Amino acid sequence: MLVLELQVPPFPQLATIGHTVWKPGIVHAKRRFGVFDMIIYAKGTLYMEENGVEYEVEQEMLLVLEPGKYITDTVPQKMRPRYIGFIFSIRCPRSWWRRTTGSSLC
Repeated sequence: MLVLELQVPPFPQLATIGHTVWKPGIVHAKRRFGVFDMIIYAKGTLYMEENGVEYEVEQEMLLVLEPGKYITDTVPQKMRPRYIGFIFSIRCPRSWWRRTTGSSLC
């Protein structure tokens, strides 16, 4: 399991929250954002790639996409997936947050 560690303060600033239901067959274009995108899947499966790393996000799973990385879907949506997205940013140097394979918080 990957873990996102943030050094606070400063605390994350929430930009928006949204609930989305997609139509089957949708594939997003390759894109890049300058903010974190936390996706919580409520129904269906998301097949996504972030800078060459593939993820399969299933019902009740969470994925946090990092700012500045390219993301795209790898497989068209097979059913009517539903998810909640939280967009947030942190005004700090890139060195203040990291993705690791464990947690030093415990």
